[in-house]
Amino acid sequence: MSMMTIDRRAGRIRRPAQAAASGTVGSWLLFLPLFLLLMCLAADGRAAALGFDENRYILEAGQGRKAVVVSNGAGQTALVHVTVDWGEAEQEGDVPLAVSRPLVEVPAQGNATLEVFFEGDGLPDDRESFFLLSFLDVPPATPESDGITMRLAARHRLKLFYRPALAMPPQAAREALRWSLPADGGAGAVQLDNPTPYYVTLVDLQARDRHGKACGANIAHLMLAPFARLEQAWPECQGGPGQLDYRYVTDNGVERLYTVALQPGQPVPPSLITESEQ
Repeated sequence: MSMMTIDRRAGRIRRPAQAAASGTVGSWLLFLPLFLLLMCLAADGRAAALGFDENRYILEAGQGRKAVVVSNGAGQTALVHVTVDWGEAEQEGDVPLAVSRPLVEVPAQGNATLEVFFEGDGLPDDRESFFLLSFLDVPPATPESDGITMRLAARHRLKLFYRPALAMPPQAAREALRWSLPADGGAGAVQLDNPTPYYVTLVDLQARDRHGKACGANIAHLMLAPFARLEQAWPECQGGPGQLDYRYVTDNGVERLYTVALQPGQPVPPSLITESEQ
């Protein structure tokens, strides 16, 4: 039996190590079964059958539990293994969150509900904590004519935040962000400070020069931890970017487009951060 896993977050396929085939023809033949399997699974929708009621989840301290609804658009029952992992790589130890149903059976064209809950200890009360909610969908094994069984396991990972009772409302987090650019342009290094207790997610960051022309690579995703600072360089923007376009991801997963005007050596006042048309 062989097992392959498609990681939905990273967009890559992991499979067991195997000896490399010699020659170009040998390499193509090596991947031919995988190609045919993916084509077949794409045809019946099993590789992308699961859906979720939210694209990120927030468990608030006052709630105790957070419901998660999993839907199955395929024509057969899905067996889903659900786990919660630390979101930050440096985090260690047992995760103080748990799921009510680690193994969930989701009916064909139907839904199933599980709950995530905090076990009551081990998380800071002055800031959010970040986790990854993982769903592993393993379709039934399909015997091939040669007796070999092959399975394709699709993994989905969604952000999960535990939010203690905080004085600052979450809606104020975006306005509290501090943008700055060194007086000399700093090789295009923009500094971003997050003085809030919330995780801040920005997507589709595009730097522009003083004439409004795009310069440097678009950054697809950036998440800043509570009370953290980062520097992002755009060396292609001579003298530093004149402005940045970015999308701010709200609590309910909506992306709102903003533009921030940058002046070397000067902090950016709120009046120079404007919301743009979507």
